[in-house]
Amino acid sequence: EGWFTDDTAKRFEAYGWHVIRGIDGHDADAIKRATEEARAVTDKPSLLMCKTIIGFGSPNKQGTHDSHGAPLGDAEIALTREQLGWKYAPFEIPSEIYAQWDAKEAGQAKESAWNEKFAAYEKAFPQEAAEFTRRMKGDMPADFDAKANEFIAKLQANPAKIASRKASQNAIEAFGPLLPEFLGGSADLAPSNLTLWS
Repeated sequence: EGWFTDDTAKRFEAYGWHVIRGIDGHDADAIKRATEEARAVTDKPSLLMCKTIIGFGSPNKQGTHDSHGAPLGDAEIALTREQLGWKYAPFEIPSEIYAQWDAKEAGQAKESAWNEKFAAYEKAFPQEAAEFTRRMKGDMPADFDAKANEFIAKLQANPAKIASRKASQNAIEAFGPLLPEFLGGSADLAPSNLTLWS
């Protein structure tokens, strides 16, 4: 307590958000109830404020930085397992938990449905679909190598002593238009570090 002075709940309420306070972040049922409440509010975003304890369940390190910055150690792990009533071996997932979390079938069904939609999109918009596929595969545009090499050759033919941030801006301005998927930004520092291109 006292390490953080911002009243997050009031700040988000001032933004017009629906705020749910006082959720025990270690209580799955409380989180579920809060999530259901948030889903019922459809006209604005929701903020769920969960309170957790660092190192929860560790008898000797719970609530301290010792549970965050270093391993608990074998003895404390054994005590924590006992405290939490966890009787399973390391990396063993109980079958009932695995069954609840196993999403292979649902994932395969969603992927199949998405592939069907994309096949229809591909027929209706072949150029856009090809560009999407290129980006998802991580392939460069067909003309990228030639244009990139041309830019590099110009720099090598006319070397200049410039600030590294200016060299970075020159590269951004050269390569940005060649890569439609290229993203970047620097908020209010852009005029200083030259991360915008025209």
